[in-house]
Amino acid sequence: MPTKTFKTIDDYINSQPEGTKNTLQKLKEYILKAAPNAIELFNYNIPAFALVKEGKKRPTNNDSWL
Repeated sequence: MPTKTFKTIDDYINSQPEGTKNTLQKLKEYILKAAPNAIELFNYNIPAFALVKEGKKRPTNNDSWL
C-alpha cells in the first residue's frame, strides 16, 4: 500500500483519529509557543520542526539560529 504524502503538518494532523488529532494540535501549539520561528517540515513523511534553515540540527558557518 502506498504511503500517503501530506503537504502541511495541519493536513497530517487533520487526517488522524479525533483523540490523536487533539493531542497533536496541542503539541504543535506548545512547540510554536516555545519556538515561534520554528520551521514546519516533514522528515521521512513525519511532521517535524526545525530551529535552523534546512532542518539542520546545528548551524554551520553559513547558517544562523532562527
